[in-house]
Amino acid sequence: SGTVGVVQLHDARRVILDLVVRAATLADAAAIVEIGRRAARQAYVDLVTPDYLERVIAHFYGRERIEREIPASD
Repeated sequence: SGTVGVVQLHDARRVILDLVVRAATLADAAAIVEIGRRAARQAYVDLVTPDYLERVIAHFYGRERIEREIPASD
């Protein structure tokens, strides 16, 4: 299954969500790109210039790079 573990998100009284942690596959690439781009924009919008931010996002969260970093499935 490739499952590495489960992380539970909870509030003070109850478990809200179980997150399954597993190795990424090529089918996950588009979602990884989208999450990375959104997160970078949220995290760095007030810290760097818009031009620099877009260059960093293109470099680190380009589809080709993400796909290269995902190990081949057995």
